[in-house]
Amino acid sequence: MFKAHAEVTDDPPSSSPTTPPLYICTQPDFSFHRPGHHQLIDLLSPPATLDDMVAGCCNLELTFGVSVHRMWKAAACEDHVMYPKIVPEYFAGVELIGDGEAGSTKIFRFTPAAKPLSFVKDHVEVLDHASHTLRYKTIEGGFVGLTLKSITFEYRYEALSDDACSVKIKMEYDTLDDKPVGGEEVEQMKEGTARLLKAVEGYLIANPGACA
Repeated sequence: MFKAHAEVTDDPPSSSPTTPPLYICTQPDFSFHRPGHHQLIDLLSPPATLDDMVAGCCNLELTFGVSVHRMWKAAACEDHVMYPKIVPEYFAGVELIGDGEAGSTKIFRFTPAAKPLSFVKDHVEVLDHASHTLRYKTIEGGFVGLTLKSITFEYRYEALSDDACSVKIKMEYDTLDDKPVGGEEVEQMKEGTARLLKAVEGYLIANPGACA
């Protein structure tokens, strides 16, 4: 089992020649396990198939200086409206299929800054306004088809005070082959999620009337 921990701060990310992709997580606690029994693999064995995969899980918790009501509305309910507005350098446009509630599908199209990702198609499985729980599955695009066979996200928003909240995120995925997600990709995943949610927080603080 491999475990890694990282802290997210409010400091701006350091400059880098490449822009990290979006939609992933920070402060992960990765637990990898191979289904079935361990086997010796001969060098002449055929390439891995979709059955030769690694299941991974990432858990993280972030805190924000915004009420749970506003953060939930902006980042969970109206992300298809907010993201192109507040992070236009990453989002070229969004297509909403449905009313935005559970059962809807959202297609986020990225700018060249998000390479190698060009779009991601997410299906909303749960959008519970009472418990502030969002669960969606990426059914196409993103890292699905590149390094992952499937990936599901669950977000739980909790109030800490009238003007602060926490967001607990759980990501479950299966890789395309028998290798876990690499360290460089993990770093991109951490930075992507942290930047996106911090951008939402910054917008809400700068615009007190937004998502009120």
